[in-house]
Amino acid sequence: SSELLVLFLKAFGGAIYLERHGKGLRKPTLRWVVVGMSSRRAATMLQQFSIVKQSQLRIACDWPTFASHRSHAREAIKQQKMEPAFCNSVPSWWYFTGFFDAEGCIRVPPHTSGISLKISQRRPGILLEVNKFLRKVLPDIHCPVHEYKTHAQLIITKPCACRSILSQMLDSGLLVKKRQAEITLKLTKENVADTRLSLMSLKGNQSRYDFLDIAGCKRAMQISSLAAMVR
Repeated sequence: SSELLVLFLKAFGGAIYLERHGKGLRKPTLRWVVVGMSSRRAATMLQQFSIVKQSQLRIACDWPTFASHRSHAREAIKQQKMEPAFCNSVPSWWYFTGFFDAEGCIRVPPHTSGISLKISQRRPGILLEVNKFLRKVLPDIHCPVHEYKTHAQLIITKPCACRSILSQMLDSGLLVKKRQAEITLKLTKENVADTRLSLMSLKGNQSRYDFLDIAGCKRAMQISSLAAMVR
């Protein structure tokens, strides 16, 4: 989100560059970069609130002045990326909202009028902390963390829980996925296909040819109903 990059620019300085031109289905992308003393100041501020990257930011705060010492610091950051150490638990809805805004996914399946919220990570550590937080603030929630060969995923599918979380995130400053959350909260049995089309228009071009249109959604619902009858 370019709006988010501008917020980073205003808060921490640096610059915004064109990282990649658009071509065909590939959209242009921007990158925010901060270097030098400004990067140390940004790392100092961010590490107070970070969980996943707190140890990496701490290393960046004390980045060696001499080039001969930097190889060890780079190796330390690389190691923390492979096996991040968590110093804190998820503290608030504000943190959860920011984390979901960056890493989460809002989905409306084609064969139901339900909602699913997903967060995927390479390793389960932070997802287990998110699970603890959600079970604390929403005691009846079911949000399992599934581990696969290449990644871990936290999934929430209960409609009332999804709607409660979306509403709470909107109140807590959801930014990148704000419009998606607002559209999803208006979901009914009658507007599933229209809601999916609206959500699709807000996303990139990933898997665009796997997306079901209105006719496809109706067929998916019919197939799901037949499958339920067979069971």
